Amino acid sequence: MTDQLAGVSRAEHAREVLLQDGDDAPQRSSEREVDLALTDIETVELNALDAALQRMAEGRYGLCEDCGTDIPAARLAAEPEASLCIDCQRARERGRAHGASL
Repeated sequence: MTDQLAGVSRAEHAREVLLQDGDDAPQRSSEREVDLALTDIETVELNALDAALQRMAEGRYGLCEDCGTDIPAARLAAEPEASLCIDCQRARERGRAHGASL
């Protein structure tokens, strides 16, 4: 997260962008949106990893949160933060897709 913001807070970064010389406000706005979007994505990823570490500490890591079955090792190797088995993940995604079309 700090890679995009050079180690400063979001507010400090926004202030720095606004204080830049030149009249390229549209470009700065676009860059700021990209930086903030990347920060948001990284925050979601870090939260998912924190949740996986919490499940590990509680002895629940590798168990599907919906059905309780073991999540295959190959899935955990590819996506260590996975909290659902493939079947439950697909079911949730189908539910979201169905709900979005209503």
